[in-house]
Formats: sequence, C-alpha cells, structure tokens
Amino acid sequence: MGRDTMDEQTLREMLAQVKHGGLTRRRFVQALAAAGLGGPVVGHLLGAAGGAVAQPREAEFTPTRRGGGGTLRILMWDAPTLLHPHFGRGLRDFTVQRIFYEPLAAPAPDGTFVPVLAEELPSRKAGTVAKDGSR
Repeated sequence: MGRDTMDEQTLREMLAQVKHGGLTRRRFVQALAAAGLGGPVVGHLLGAAGGAVAQPREAEFTPTRRGGGGTLRILMWDAPTLLHPHFGRGLRDFTVQRIFYEPLAAPAPDGTFVPVLAEELPSRKAGTVAKDGSR
C-alpha cells in the first residue's frame, strides 16, 4: 500500500478492518508509515475510529489480611532497567530482582549474613569451612 493508493476510502476501509479484527494495528501502522504518516497521526486515527481501545482493567484485588496478595507496588526514585540478576547496574535493579530471584544468603542490618534459600551458612564453628578458610 504505497503513497499512490492511499486515499480516504482506502483509509476508512483499513480502519474498519482494524476495528473488526481483520487487520492488525501493527500492519495498519506499517501501511500508514509507508504512506508517509507518522505515529502520532496514526494513533489519533486509531483512537478516533475506536481501534485503539485498551483492554478493560480487571477489578482490584482486596486482600483480607496483610500480605494476603494483590498488586505489588514499589515506589522508587529511579525505575529499574533490567530484571536479570547478572546484568543489574545498581540498587534500583537489585531491589526489583529480589522479587524474582532469591539469593542463597542476604545481608542483615548488622552486617552479617542470613540464609535465605540456603539451609545454613558455612562457618568454621559448624565445621563446613576449613581452618584456613579455603573451603
């Protein structure tokens, strides 16, 4: 659908196809981009025709007790960029990664480590670390 075939009738037909599911919004955007129209114009056309309607929101979950489930909201100064634990770039990423990836041990406020997934931490006292600390 090049520039020479894009007229008002063609545009109206394409919008009707998008509205009824015969044409994807992605394909519609691609066709209009090929005709020289930018994203804001295409978005306005889809919105005016009713083809850019978002999915309806589900009802909010109301927990019956504290920690009983529902939407998790985290207020942070800067949004996280990566959820992969090996490629995180700072506290913002590491904070959110903890929701998905639990560590074997985590630091406690007093500077010691507390087991999370590990059953116990290796120590000389328990006999799980060599006297020279090598294993």
